[in-house]
Amino acid sequence: MLLILNKVSEAIENIKEKLIDKKAYKIASDPIKRETFKTNYQVEFDDFIKEWIVVASYCVNCDIQIIELVADNEIDAYFIAIKNTINGRKPSLNEKCSNCISEINSLKKELLDKDNKIKAYQLALVPSEREKVEKNFDVFFDKDDKRWKVVTGYCQMGGCENKFYVAESEIDAYREAFERTLKNQRPVSDSACSECYNSFYADY
Repeated sequence: MLLILNKVSEAIENIKEKLIDKKAYKIASDPIKRETFKTNYQVEFDDFIKEWIVVASYCVNCDIQIIELVADNEIDAYFIAIKNTINGRKPSLNEKCSNCISEINSLKKELLDKDNKIKAYQLALVPSEREKVEKNFDVFFDKDDKRWKVVTGYCQMGGCENKFYVAESEIDAYREAFERTLKNQRPVSDSACSECYNSFYADY
């Protein structure tokens, strides 16, 4: 009995589908009728791809169309739009366009950078706390220059320190070291210092 009911229900749905198709095609093929029919979908001719399209999705943030259904011809485009409208469907608003995604990611990065700056400064202010936190960069006071420095690079030949961030103060030096660490940065080793370079070629 249940099987018979399912088949009857399926047959009714097929008939409904065919009637909707017939109605939608009749409206789509008549320019006057389709102009008076209020469709939920925008139908247009895309000059770039030279095809008729139906806009199926808009960016949830800026309303720019992001998903387009390409139709075989003008009548087919209106048929798709009208049939979906009769079935109660509307263009979706649950996605983001590439511009909005890029802008959101940029804002996230900006907020993260600001957060890292605050965290780094807070750690740098308290000597007892900054010694407990691991950092990727060494900080020292250069007795010759009388300046606080952060080691940002090492010689690729001898491993000696050859690049530095010269800080304005001790706090600034530690702030820079922590901020770079929070950004997952590490000292570079992409060049040789003059002493190691000259020493190496002096043997030849």
